[in-house]
Amino acid sequence: MVKSLMSFIGVSAIFATSEMAYTVLKTIVICYLLYLAFKTWTTNKPTLKENKSSDKISIKTTFFISFLNPKSIIFYATFMPQFIDINGSYLRQAILLCVTYLSLSLITNFLYSFFGGKAGTLLNNKASELIG
Repeated sequence: MVKSLMSFIGVSAIFATSEMAYTVLKTIVICYLLYLAFKTWTTNKPTLKENKSSDKISIKTTFFISFLNPKSIIFYATFMPQFIDINGSYLRQAILLCVTYLSLSLITNFLYSFFGGKAGTLLNNKASELIG
């Protein structure tokens, strides 16, 4: 939602006119992704114990990974503003587009998770039948 709002307030214009601003953003994103890769590589294997603090860390990490994803920033900055009608209320249109995109993203991510979990369970059951 924040990325789509950024694109509607003109961040794409800033990136189009200032190569330095875009380079700084890319550098920050690359450094953060390298940090996450290093952190993942050096941490111990996860245990099966429930750990509420690791869930909070996972949610925070997931948020920052998706927020700093350069593909989605480019998508919002180039694709979404073309649907704004200059004769209509800018704020209302921007909010409607943001909420619509967010809703569709939540639905598709839920469906991927749901059916992925079902497929994993089915495959595990079939594999255990074949082995045992």
